[in-house]
Amino acid sequence: MQQMRFIQSARGRWLAGAAVIAGTILVSACGSSSPAPTTSASSSASPASSAVAAAPSTAPATAAPATAPASPAVTPTASVNPGGPDQSSTESCAYKRAHDRFMEIDRVQQASNGALTVTGSAQTIVCGGPDDFHFNTTAPEMGKTVPSASIITFPTTTMKPESIKASQFASYLKTDGDTKIFLVTGSIDAITGLQEQFHP
Repeated sequence: MQQMRFIQSARGRWLAGAAVIAGTILVSACGSSSPAPTTSASSSASPASSAVAAAPSTAPATAAPATAPASPAVTPTASVNPGGPDQSSTESCAYKRAHDRFMEIDRVQQASNGALTVTGSAQTIVCGGPDDFHFNTTAPEMGKTVPSASIITFPTTTMKPESIKASQFASYLKTDGDTKIFLVTGSIDAITGLQEQFHP
């Protein structure tokens, strides 16, 4: 009788061990990259009893909190103003309207010291609407440049700014195909710079 129990017991252990090994092979065959390793405890006990034996006796087993995947890096983007650049920018229409002086120059007379007397009309920028950033004539105006004034034109033949001498300014205006509107730097009686504005 004792020998029969021993044989049954041995068979039970063998069957349990075979089941664990078969389960491990099945998991490996199904593509698991890290199958559960078999130990002497798992080979001599059923899977259910192994789970009970592995759990601590004082508190139930708790899973470690899952770590949230790192969020993708956020690339900051500049705010887009559909009406044009940021209104605080020195390139915005509103800023130029409030801070800059513009003049359409029709005539130039050069003095012996190289200074120029420029005659034309004062221009105001109009902001908004279908033709945003355009100019309106406000009143006739005359100004004087200092002899060392910088003069930058925007010829439509090259479509890029070009610096010219004061002595070339009168002849340039005769062939100027652009707006003839210039940003005036300095006071109107002591202009230190004229920069032609392009507006298609």
